Amino acid sequence: MTKIVIHKGYGGFNLSYKLIMRYAKLAMFNVYAYKCDYKSDYKNCEYIKLTEDEINYIDQDEIYYLYNNENVVTSEDSDDLYLQSIDRSDCRLIMALEEMPDEMEKCELKIVEIPDAVDWYIEEDDSGYEWIAERHRTWS
Repeated sequence: MTKIVIHKGYGGFNLSYKLIMRYAKLAMFNVYAYKCDYKSDYKNCEYIKLTEDEINYIDQDEIYYLYNNENVVTSEDSDDLYLQSIDRSDCRLIMALEEMPDEMEKCELKIVEIPDAVDWYIEEDDSGYEWIAERHRTWS
């Protein structure tokens, strides 16, 4: 069986700080939390590194995860972790979620098991609620 992570709530797939840090550790890369400080407009941004204490007091949607380990990084040198690019069947992601069921629940995530031979993809509605669908052939 193949395990796949889907989002079961409003707003779409997202991971908490703790889940991102655990996933990064299991995937053997470093990632750091930053907040964006807009200087004059939304194109010019300085990313300021957050401490673990600060992370609890900032909206999770406002946190950026960068591979850089500097205290301040400009938008030109930022290289961020794009959560939508994470393979939802990645065994390291599954492991992080299974290790932290409370965090998984907070993020409204669910692990779904499907047969190995299924050619699957993730569907979602306008609210961000997701499900697994099987690909079918089509002709036109």
